[in-house]
Amino acid sequence: MKKLRVFYLKSCPHCIRMFENWKQLASEDPEIAAIEVEKIEETEEAELAERYDYYYVPTIYVGETKLHEGAFDPEKYGVISEKEALSKVLHSI
Repeated sequence: MKKLRVFYLKSCPHCIRMFENWKQLASEDPEIAAIEVEKIEETEEAELAERYDYYYVPTIYVGETKLHEGAFDPEKYGVISEKEALSKVLHSI
């Protein structure tokens, strides 16, 4: 499984919800639990964050490929919850 880079802000409500949902999904799904994640708080690692092309957080990359940017909109992924949207993104790697 590939390593993911997640850019986030500590004070971002979308980021907080994403990490809460991720924790729940990992407790329910061994595939998600096995994903290696590098969490990058963009204000603490600004130099690294500036090398990536994104505007909104949370943003998830696998290698140099952006998987997701911004709030998890269930409609965008054809699901009914943010948690399910995150699950679709994580299962796409």
